[in-house]
Amino acid sequence: MGRNSDFITLMYTSWKAVPLKVKKRIWKYINSKFILPKEGKEWVMTGVREAWKGYKTRIKGKHFEIYNNIEDMLKNRPLDIPKVQFRKLIAYWSIPSVKTLSRLNSENCKKQQHQHRMGPISFARVRNEMREMNENKEDPSQVDVFVATRTGQKGKELDSGTQAIIDKLKSHQEAGDTPEKAFTTVFGKEQPGRVQCYGRTITKTSLQKEREIAKIKQQHGETISSMKTKLHETKDRVQSLEDHVKLLLQQSSLGTNIDEALSLLRTKESTHDINSKQCPNGNDRPSSSTRDPK
Repeated sequence: MGRNSDFITLMYTSWKAVPLKVKKRIWKYINSKFILPKEGKEWVMTGVREAWKGYKTRIKGKHFEIYNNIEDMLKNRPLDIPKVQFRKLIAYWSIPSVKTLSRLNSENCKKQQHQHRMGPISFARVRNEMREMNENKEDPSQVDVFVATRTGQKGKELDSGTQAIIDKLKSHQEAGDTPEKAFTTVFGKEQPGRVQCYGRTITKTSLQKEREIAKIKQQHGETISSMKTKLHETKDRVQSLEDHVKLLLQQSSLGTNIDEALSLLRTKESTHDINSKQCPNGNDRPSSSTRDPK
């Protein structure tokens, strides 16, 4: 989708510059092919954005940066991009300020360390699998996810830098720090945007909302559980009372039918409850007889 010029061209300088109507059209088309919840829109559109940016980067590397003149660039342009559009891309990429920014971004990318080893497997999937493996179904900490995603599934030896970071995280936890504090101490405070080891679309704000929702759900579950416990206790007390009444009736010499006695007892209790609700002060009870006013 991000590489399809029928939906979105490479002429936009950034994803933010892409018109909203174009993004809506992309989302509408995706929904015509897949059944997706509305909550998944941000995640899907982030994937389209990354595909579009990655495609643009590859086009620039293969058809612009390796050539020294415009003629060679146009001659070797990708066939799915019209010549007019590619000429405009060349003009934009040739602007000195754009070149400077591109070089700075490349240098920053090279500074990235401790790359994960999960390949195409998303961090959301990793976190979900770790949560399911947890006995209490608790969310894994950033430290746990960092170690799991850097260790990988093939058991390859870690580079010295990554191993040193993992050792630091463990030493801070052994010293009594919480996983959150240990992670912040080693990596510093989170920067605006993504939260490390959580994957796409997760920000500090969205993470806080998720935690608040989870807390409310937990409180609701505890309330329901408490109410069920009280209900069972009430039923047990009623059953115990009925058993006691049965025992008393069995021991009496009146020959009273036990089931009839219990039924009569329940009826009287129900009638008493109704009258109590209708006449809370006892002043409006209906009279057993009526008198003509004089």
